[in-house]
Amino acid sequence: PVRDCILTNLALLNLSLPLSGALQLHGGAYVYGSCYHYWQTSALVAMKAGIAITCVEYRLAPQNPYPAGLNDALAVYKTLIKQYKPKNIVIMGDSAGGGLSLALTLKLKAEKLPIPGALVLISPWSDLGKTGDTMTTLAGVDPLLQYE
Repeated sequence: PVRDCILTNLALLNLSLPLSGALQLHGGAYVYGSCYHYWQTSALVAMKAGIAITCVEYRLAPQNPYPAGLNDALAVYKTLIKQYKPKNIVIMGDSAGGGLSLALTLKLKAEKLPIPGALVLISPWSDLGKTGDTMTTLAGVDPLLQYE
């Protein structure tokens, strides 16, 4: 069945796959933030989509440099795939959490682990080197990240 959920009024998500669980990675530029700040969004998504959400309190920089947060996300995902079929899992994140969602998916592929059924990326911070031009060409469009 199609499950519809509104993600903080940013996007309408229509998934035609049966989801069981989600792994949420919070934003915060990899240096701050926590699941506590996302409980309302998590609760809304869980309720609307009818899924269980696991938010990862991954280790933050600079006290815990890369790849600490990625390793934390990987450990939680490995636990989730023991409970749910990977195709029934969604990995979701915003800003740095979106970038970490992408990094986790690439790590899963590199380690030949099963990838999730879906990704939900809200304004993902995927270009930490600022090598692309979208920060200027899309200035004013992205609701979270602005180039200064």
